[in-house]
Amino acid sequence: MSRELLRKGVHALSLILLPISFSYATLIPWLMLTLCVAYWGLEAMSRQQRIPSWLQSFLEHCKRPGTEQNIDPGPYYLAAGIGLSFLFLPLAAAQVGLIHISLADATASLAGHYLPAQERIPYASNKSVVGSSTYFVTAFLGSLFFLNWWQAFIVAVVGTVIESLPMKDMDNLTVPLGIAFFITLMGWV
Repeated sequence: MSRELLRKGVHALSLILLPISFSYATLIPWLMLTLCVAYWGLEAMSRQQRIPSWLQSFLEHCKRPGTEQNIDPGPYYLAAGIGLSFLFLPLAAAQVGLIHISLADATASLAGHYLPAQERIPYASNKSVVGSSTYFVTAFLGSLFFLNWWQAFIVAVVGTVIESLPMKDMDNLTVPLGIAFFITLMGWV
C-alpha cells in the first residue's frame, strides 16, 4: 500500500466522528486531545524503539515523506482543527467542516497524487487542478447533507480555495475551522 493512500485513509477515518457527533458532540474535542496525547506517546516510544516493529513501520508510513525523523505536525493540526470547530462553533457547521477535511481533502490529495500529468494551480505548485476539482465535487456533495444546494455550492468554493492555499499541513487546521466559521458567519446553521 502506498504511503499517500495510507495517510489519506487515516485522514478519511476521521469521518467516524460524524455519527458520534450527533449524540456526543461535546466529547469530540476531548477525544481529539486524547488522540494527540496518544500519538505523541507513540512517537516518543517509537524514537526509543519501544514499540513493535509493525507499529513503528505503520507510524513511519503514515507520515508525509521527509518527516520520518521528526514529529509530523499534520495529525496535531487535524485534531486541533476538528476539536476546536466542535468546541467553539455550531454543531452543523463543525460537521460540514469535518466532511470537508475527512472526505474532500483526502479525495483531492489522492486524485492529485494518482492521476497523471495535470496542470498545477499557479499560486500553489504542489496542488493540481484535478485535485482541487475533486475537492470541490466531494465537498459540494458532502455539504448537501447539511445545507441547501446553493449554500453547499458556495461552501464548496470557499473550501476549495482554503484547501488550495500553499500552506503545508496547515489545511488540516484551516479547512475544518474555516468552513465551520464561514457557515456560522453566513448564519446558515
